[in-house]
Amino acid sequence: MILSKAMIPSKNRLKEKKEIERIFLQGKTVSEKFLAAKIANNKLGYSRFVFSVGLGFSKKAVERNKLKRILKNLLLENLEKIKTDLDVIFFIRKNEKVNLSAKSIRPIFEDLLRKNNLLKK
Repeated sequence: MILSKAMIPSKNRLKEKKEIERIFLQGKTVSEKFLAAKIANNKLGYSRFVFSVGLGFSKKAVERNKLKRILKNLLLENLEKIKTDLDVIFFIRKNEKVNLSAKSIRPIFEDLLRKNNLLKK
C-alpha cells in the first residue's frame, strides 16, 4: 500500500501539552485489541486528534512512525464520519504485537470507532 502524504487538517490536530494532559486525566478510555483511545468532550464544533506510539511499542522509530502514518490515513478516511466536539488521543497498548499493514489495522480502527459510538448516525 502506498501511504498518502495528506495531512490531518490543522484545526483537527491536538497540539497543546496542557490539553493532552487534560484528556489523559479526564478522558474515558476505550480499546479494541492493541489500539486504545482516550476521549473527552470539547465545545469547539469539530473534533481534534493526536497519536501516541511510544517506545513500549517498538524501539525503532521507523516502525513507530509507520504505524502513526497508517493510523493518520485511516483517520483521514473516516474524518467526515466521526462525531464532532471530541478530543481523542489514539495510543497503542504496551507489549502488544502489531502487524504493520493498513489491511490488518483498518478493521481494528473501524471497530474502535463503531463500538464506542464515535461515528455520526
